[in-house]
Amino acid sequence: MTLDEPKNNQSSSIKEAQQKNSKAYSSWDRTDELRLINDYMSGKKVSELAKKYKRSTGAIKARLKKLELIK
Repeated sequence: MTLDEPKNNQSSSIKEAQQKNSKAYSSWDRTDELRLINDYMSGKKVSELAKKYKRSTGAIKARLKKLELIK
């Protein structure tokens, strides 16, 4: 095992996630955050938000928690 292996494994995991959700592991910009807040407050489901923002449902939930919209 080399020191590069964990990094390579992490890199391939990120690439796999991005194949499913193109914005996986990308930073949220303020515009997308504001849109997310608005969409969530208007009643959109997490699954709908995940599709719209090209992120996993876990990423959407994590962002909503960070924004203190869910526990």
